[in-house]
Amino acid sequence: MRQLTIACIVIILLICSHCENLPESAYRIVVRNKSLQSISVFANYILPDTTLPQQKPEVKTIHSGEFGEIYDSDVNDEKFERMDNERLTIFILSTDTIEKYSWDTIKEDYKILKRYEILSADLVGDGSISYP
Repeated sequence: MRQLTIACIVIILLICSHCENLPESAYRIVVRNKSLQSISVFANYILPDTTLPQQKPEVKTIHSGEFGEIYDSDVNDEKFERMDNERLTIFILSTDTIEKYSWDTIKEDYKILKRYEILSADLVGDGSISYP
């Protein structure tokens, strides 16, 4: 009986160790990559200044034909509440560019593919945007 109890505890611990630590309710924007190349995305509230940040942000890679997600925690804005009044800027960059050039070069030459400035009203019903 004791071995069965220990085995159950070990199994429960193994199962729990494989669970991701997800918030109880996560708000997200889904980005769909419809291009033929991998893209890297990041978002921030930067208006009225539209330059890239001084420090390289944490980017998310989305492969061709796949979806990626930008969470409210990625921009420190619980439930994207700031989007009711402020535009969130989403930058789309080529993953090849991120791998090939330094952040200083990317920033100085503004090597982006596309920039979206969105309010919550700009999102389609499922909370998504597509590139291109």
